[in-house]
Amino acid sequence: MAPIETPKTREGPETPETPETSYRALLAIPRLGRVIVSMQLARVAQSMVGVALVLFVLQTYRSPGLAGLVTFASVFPGLLMAPLAGALLDRHGRTRLIILDYLIALAALVLIGVLATLDALPAPLLVAIAVLSSITGILSHTGLRSLFPILVPRHLWERVNAVDSNGYVVATILGPPIA
Repeated sequence: MAPIETPKTREGPETPETPETSYRALLAIPRLGRVIVSMQLARVAQSMVGVALVLFVLQTYRSPGLAGLVTFASVFPGLLMAPLAGALLDRHGRTRLIILDYLIALAALVLIGVLATLDALPAPLLVAIAVLSSITGILSHTGLRSLFPILVPRHLWERVNAVDSNGYVVATILGPPIA
């Protein structure tokens, strides 16, 4: 006598009661692939900038103390801003603030490059640029992650969180050596 098949014991294609939870289903979500790719590229770039900034300061100013100060200035203000970031992202639009952060980061790097080329980048200005970039940096760090519950159905949240977490690992491994 064959056992009675129930939705919980039956094998085969997904039923409407149990939505598919594969990575294929995750990547089939419209626009999510672009968000994940752009997030990953940004994370690798951000991990490269951290190392490149230290190397730049050491080569240009020959000052480990200044390198430490610039590193601190590029991290600490963003940490102070973190409690406000969620409220800003909710009230003023995630996408706009993420784009604003990317534009400020681009402007900061271009400004550092141009002023360094012209030999017109005093150390206090470099620290100020690092502070400004840090203040908005938290917006993209948290903003992209906050898009996932909006774009992804609840049954795929574990998958998208796994992709997100692995993205940090990949950026940490690839970014610094590339810099």
